[in-house]
Formats: sequence, structure tokens, C-alpha cells
Amino acid sequence: MLGLITGNHPRHLFLADKLISTGFVKCWVIETRENFVPDSSFIKNKDLGNLFDIHFQKREESEKFWFSKINNTSKDVKSLTVGEHEQNSDEVKKFLKHHSCDLIISYGCHLLDEEVISLSNYDSINIHGGLSPWYKGIITHFWPSYNLEPELTGMTLHKLTKKIDGGAIIHQTKADLVSGDGLHMLAGRVVTKFVKEMEGLVPKLLENKQSISSYEQKSTGRLWTGNMWRPEHLLMIYKYFEDRVVDYCLDNSITSNVKDSDLIYYTS
Repeated sequence: MLGLITGNHPRHLFLADKLISTGFVKCWVIETRENFVPDSSFIKNKDLGNLFDIHFQKREESEKFWFSKINNTSKDVKSLTVGEHEQNSDEVKKFLKHHSCDLIISYGCHLLDEEVISLSNYDSINIHGGLSPWYKGIITHFWPSYNLEPELTGMTLHKLTKKIDGGAIIHQTKADLVSGDGLHMLAGRVVTKFVKEMEGLVPKLLENKQSISSYEQKSTGRLWTGNMWRPEHLLMIYKYFEDRVVDYCLDNSITSNVKDSDLIYYTS
């Protein structure tokens, strides 16, 4: 059986709901994350502040479009809700030890410490909203579009280690580029695609829990940190490309150097 540790933003709750629906989830820890729509009052430039608001309003609209339909299956599992940055608390550790799960899967929570990682009977796995090793870290559904390679918007399922998003890769999902998709619609589309794949992967992972096949990351890639992103980066997405990066890349046949054969797909 699985133990889940997630954040509480719409996409995190959507994934948890779908995995709980498989009947393989034993317990669920929910970390309360930061406000989903942040305050722009710290931005002195009015036009940039307005752009910041538009960006996060678009994200909220996309999340409602993709992730509002849940079955409310959380009542079927034991759950524990904790505050922000309390994902490694003694309360969480006691809860996970009590439920003794074969695998622990995390998504959207802050970094887990080594003790929490070790509390599964067999393995602990993370769901990263980005394609490792090229897009490790945070805001990794933004940077591919900013770098004009939106097809590298993706998801990575990997073994949990001390390295941020650097563990051995189990499975990856790459975005489908659909004309008309903006930045956030593209992100929602790939998360939804990944969740569908995970519903089928969960029983296979549990069946092979003693030895889940995975592949060490071939390069260090790049770790994208929070201090790399500034509101000024929004200008290229919304002012220069009018949130049509996907269409621009499709119309001009612009692609990255990363091939499908460079990705990992779980087949066991």
C-alpha cells in the first residue's frame, strides 16, 4: 500500500484524489502550502504588477479547468493535515510509522528529510513537475516556455534522495503541444496526462516494490531555483509572445535538442 505526502494546491489534490481512487493508498499527509494566488503589492512598477496579477489569475483559471473535478475520495483514507514547512515534523513521522506503507510518494510538498524518506518499507518516490535533468527545481513549467522549448514541459517520477529532483528516474511524461494553449493550459494538460499514466503505474510499482527499475540521471542538467525568477520574466511570455509560445514554436518548427529517446518510460 501507498503513503502520500502532497501539497494542498488544486493539482496536488487532484493527483491525490485519482491515486486514492485506485484503492492502493493507505494514508495521506497534506502540507498546507503558500497562498495559491500571491500578492503583487511588492512590485513597484504598476504595469509589471498588473502583468503579475494576470499571470497568476490565468494559472488559477487553468487549475480550475483541469483540476476541479475530483471524486472526494479522501474520506476513504486516514489523513493528516499539517502547516507549511511541517512536512518533517514528529507528528508526520509518527503518522507514517503507524501506517507502515510499502511505498511513499510525494508531490508538491517541501523537501523531505532523510528520516521521512526512510519510513517506507521499500522505497520513497517523488513526483517532480518538470523534466529532469534539464528542468530540476521549482517553477519548472514556466522556464521551458520562456526558453522557447515548451515541449520540455513535463513530469518526472524519480527515487527520493538528498539531491533535489536528482534521484534515479522511474518514468517521465512529456507535454503534448496543442495549438492555442497558453503557458498554464500547457502545464495543466501535462499534469493531467501524467496523473492518468500514474493510475496505471501504481499497481505495477507496488507489484515490483522490492526492485523498481530506474535509471540514474545521465547529466547534472540544471537546477532552477526561486531566486532565478523575477516578475520581469513575464514580459517575454505575455508582451512579446502574448502567451502564444506554443503556437509560435509549432508554426516555426522550433524544437529542443532533447529527443523522446532521451526520456524514461516505466514498462515493468
